[in-house]
Amino acid sequence: MQLRTTKYDPANRNEQGFYIKDEWISIGDIGRSYDGKIFTASEYFRVEDAYCETVKLLLDAQKIDHLIISNCDSEKRIPNFFTSTKYYVIQNELKGKLCPGRKCNWHEIDLLIRLNLREEFWCVFEGKYGTYLEFGYDYYMLYGSKKNIDLKKLKFPKEMFIEENCPCDGFEDYDKYSSAVARKNK
Repeated sequence: MQLRTTKYDPANRNEQGFYIKDEWISIGDIGRSYDGKIFTASEYFRVEDAYCETVKLLLDAQKIDHLIISNCDSEKRIPNFFTSTKYYVIQNELKGKLCPGRKCNWHEIDLLIRLNLREEFWCVFEGKYGTYLEFGYDYYMLYGSKKNIDLKKLKFPKEMFIEENCPCDGFEDYDKYSSAVARKNK
């Protein structure tokens, strides 16, 4: 099972799979206008929370309580950061241990999802049942597992679109499906 798990509504893709709607693609877009509306911090945090909630639902459905970092950019400086309800201070002790082989509990996974989405840190997680969680640019996230999940039984946040057997193979061709490409092609 491979899921493309994003904020992007598949109804906004053309026949070739290109995403054609101009949408925000990073935290840096806060304050910019999309479809005549200013993209706000509160909307950003709502969507970021939805990504974390989606991963939590998928992990809980498989009874997975931890993931292991299998690959990461451990050279990147990790900042302290905030969400709509919390301020995270990343302890130096944790920063030094964010490397391949690190076993992460849910609290750490939640934190690293947010840092991945903000492009402050990059990593790939792996877990039992061949489960993996990987992030691409522009808010693309792949979740895969050798163990199937009955997705119809899960109540995903309304901001999220879960696409099974998506046409992309990893992120090698993610540009084809990216909102950023829609901007370049206008």
